[in-house]
Amino acid sequence: MTDDGNRTVDEWGWLVIPKEVREKFGAGGGEWALKGRLRAARAYLGLTQCDVTKHLHIHRSTYLYYETGKSHPSLRVLRELCAYFGVSPEFLLGLERHKGL
Repeated sequence: MTDDGNRTVDEWGWLVIPKEVREKFGAGGGEWALKGRLRAARAYLGLTQCDVTKHLHIHRSTYLYYETGKSHPSLRVLRELCAYFGVSPEFLLGLERHKGL
């Protein structure tokens, strides 16, 4: 299934980040999933760190720490990131893998 921007979404409407994009940013599973998947989702959507931080109303350094694994977002920020990127919390946390990707 695709959305209006010719991007693939799953049956729940969540954006599916292609495997090659996830691998490019080290967005596998496990302990490093969040930082790599944040970078992969942002890059796939063509967003800058500044775009994300403006939307979330946080400092760029705060978001940079999320992408480097030095810090983790609060539950509120995690929900906002999921909504902004159009991905599921399970995806960002590395708890699910899309079939066939």
